[in-house]
Amino acid sequence: MTAGMSGVIFGGDQFVACGAPGTFLTSTNGLVWTSQNSGIPDSLSAIAFGNGQYVAVGSSGLVVTSENGREWAARSSAVNGNLLSVAYGSNTFVAVGFRAARDAGLIVASADGVVWQNETPWGKSLSGISFGGGTFVAGGTFFSLIHDMILVSTDGTTWTDRSQGIMTSAINTVGFGNGIFVAVVHRLGPEGILYSSDNGASWARHDLSEGYALSAIAFGNSSFVAVGSGGTILQSGNVSSAPSLAIASTSLTGGFQLKLTGEAGAVYRVEASTNLPAAEWVDLGSVTNNQTSMTLSDSAASNFVQRYYRVVSP
Repeated sequence: MTAGMSGVIFGGDQFVACGAPGTFLTSTNGLVWTSQNSGIPDSLSAIAFGNGQYVAVGSSGLVVTSENGREWAARSSAVNGNLLSVAYGSNTFVAVGFRAARDAGLIVASADGVVWQNETPWGKSLSGISFGGGTFVAGGTFFSLIHDMILVSTDGTTWTDRSQGIMTSAINTVGFGNGIFVAVVHRLGPEGILYSSDNGASWARHDLSEGYALSAIAFGNSSFVAVGSGGTILQSGNVSSAPSLAIASTSLTGGFQLKLTGEAGAVYRVEASTNLPAAEWVDLGSVTNNQTSMTLSDSAASNFVQRYYRVVSP
């Protein structure tokens, strides 16, 4: 097996991996791999698939495309920087990275992987991007590791800052599965996992007890798997369909009513805030969803001009 692979995607009924200079590997089953001589002299960092097209990105703005995973063509992204990650969604490829010359993160977008535009500077560096639920979520760090950076977009062009303000930290990678985004936090101290079930609008945090230097994450068979240094492999528990909240009644008689939908028998925690993004979420209590849905009441809702709600797993 060829060493130095850094990205892999499944699309077009096959796996395609990229990495070491000029190297692409293809496989229909993940067991037997065929090396493809692309003629590309530079290393690639990530790969995506969409609309019948493979797109791989790398250093110095390198972008290469293929319709079959065997024959590759170099494209010009017009970016004087390094592209670290790429994702496809909403009929758009979006790549993220950084420009060393001005110490700035960047975002570029393309409808076909050939013509790129909308270079947008953000923070210090963007290292990961994922798409799901009609939303792009990109992660990285602000200048000099001041704190994490999380950006959210539905079209790959207009972005909303959903950073969590975790000091001296950076988002290494972002994944999506079963309605949940997961971001891996690297920091000067305990690492952590951020997860969001509302398309990146709000995030919950889980600290890890050791420094695993996690670098990639993927979802499959109802769980997330993250990998890192020293052969580290971490797996989440079963991730069922993400819980959701909806308005059941706007009448304040007996309390503002919400409908919670989720896994039968699961325990959820309902939280509220008066602003978004929320500086602090107030815990309204834990409930057991005895059926697939239940109705909740917030008797204190009338005390606030506005109130936002979210549901999370304990």
